[in-house]
Amino acid sequence: MAPFFPNAGAGPKITMKFKAKIFSFADVVVNNNSLTLLQISEPLQSASSASPSNPYPYGADFFGAAINDPAPDTAPDTTTGALISSAQDGPSALLDTFTVTKPQVNLTVDLSAPASVVQGGDLNYIFNVSNLSPYPLNGVQAVFTLPAGVDYIGDLDDSTTLQAPNAVVVTIGRLAAGESRTITIPIVVGENLPAGTQLPGSALVRSGTAQPVTANQQSTYVIHFNGR
Repeated sequence: MAPFFPNAGAGPKITMKFKAKIFSFADVVVNNNSLTLLQISEPLQSASSASPSNPYPYGADFFGAAINDPAPDTAPDTTTGALISSAQDGPSALLDTFTVTKPQVNLTVDLSAPASVVQGGDLNYIFNVSNLSPYPLNGVQAVFTLPAGVDYIGDLDDSTTLQAPNAVVVTIGRLAAGESRTITIPIVVGENLPAGTQLPGSALVRSGTAQPVTANQQSTYVIHFNGR
């Protein structure tokens, strides 16, 4: 393949353009609900070439102190490419840092369902979610875990999907501060489920803004079609 530009790679090296400054790298630390980004410098020497006329030749670190000079580059033989000076190492300086923490939100969730259902009958799970905090929630989803022996009979579209093996995911989207939503999950009970079977339904709300919140669990008992 022909090069995009004539004499590609023959120009001045980018390191020569940037050597007057400090290269930096990012280190990300995740701690539960917080994400901290630290910007650290390339390896440095143990001393600084700072002078009264140039007190910060390589800038200042996070604490305002002058940054030590960077470790020298390795030098290759221009003919053979072999290294003629060994790579050097040294401590790095912290250049900047900031932490992002998901806010604590007041999110209430409540799941309700009938106390009993007949074999082969229908029932609705009713799920209420309210954002009582001053922060809007983005990317909100309600996830219903259905008990064994039932089938979801509602509509499936862009906002409601089935997730294997037995979960219904309803995408709410943005839930503004003070906003509430009510979601209905219709299901049908298997005709062959024995009377007395307990159907434990559960749900949670997750979002891109806050930690998931789990709703109370609801149990519905299967009764015989004649009420026994």
